[in-house]
Amino acid sequence: MDVSPLVALGPQVWVYTARDGSRTQPNIGVICTAQHTILIDAGSSPRHARRVLADLYAQGFPPVRTLIYTHHHWDHVLGSTSYHPTRVIAHDRCAAALKSWTQRHWAISTLRDEIQRTPELTARNQAVIEVLEDWHEMRLAMPNLTFTDELTLYEDDLSITVRHVGGAYADDSVVVQTSSGVLFVGDCYTSADGSDALDITMLERLLSYGNRVIVDGHHAPRTPADIRALIADA
Repeated sequence: MDVSPLVALGPQVWVYTARDGSRTQPNIGVICTAQHTILIDAGSSPRHARRVLADLYAQGFPPVRTLIYTHHHWDHVLGSTSYHPTRVIAHDRCAAALKSWTQRHWAISTLRDEIQRTPELTARNQAVIEVLEDWHEMRLAMPNLTFTDELTLYEDDLSITVRHVGGAYADDSVVVQTSSGVLFVGDCYTSADGSDALDITMLERLLSYGNRVIVDGHHAPRTPADIRALIADA
C-alpha cells in the first residue's frame, strides 16, 4: 500500500489521497503548524501510517502531535497505533465506540468466527485481518479531547472547527473545517448500507458551510460545483 503524493489544498493544509474510490484506504488530512502536525484520520493500518510518517519526515514536517478522527470505522483509525500523539480529538460517541473496541479480542480466529456467525461482517473482518500484520499492534490512540456539538482550535493564523453532523452511516461522524476554506467530511454522506447511494440532505448541508474544497474519506478533493453535480445526478 503506497502513500500517494501529498496534495496542497490551501495555506497549511494538505491531503494524502486514497486510491480512487478505495473503501479500505482513506484520505488523510494534514495541517501543519509552526510546532506540530495535525492529522485528520489516522490511516487504515500501522503500515499505512508508518509510510505517512516517513513521508512527512522526509518533507520536513514537524512531529505529529494531534489526531482528529472523523468517525470510528476501522479504516480511519487503525493507523493510530503507529503515532504517538499528545492530543486525540473525537466526538463523544466515537470515543465510546473505540473504548468498546479495546475491550474485545482481536485474534484472527475471533474475526473468522464472527464471519461464520454474521456473514455481513465478511468484508470488514477480512480487510482487518489483511491489514494488521501483528495483532500486538492493536493499541489504538484513544481520544483524550472529546465534545458533543462543536470544538474550535486556534493554531497559528488558522482556526479549525470540528463539528458533529452524524448521519446514517456513522452517527459519530464529524466534519473538520479550516479557516482556509477546506472542509474534511469523512464518510458522513455515505448511505447507511455503504452502497453507492448518497445522503443528499447531508450533501446539501455540507454545501451550506461555504467552503471552496470538500474532502471526503475516499475520493479526490471536490469543489462545491462537484458536490452540486453529485446531487443533481443522484
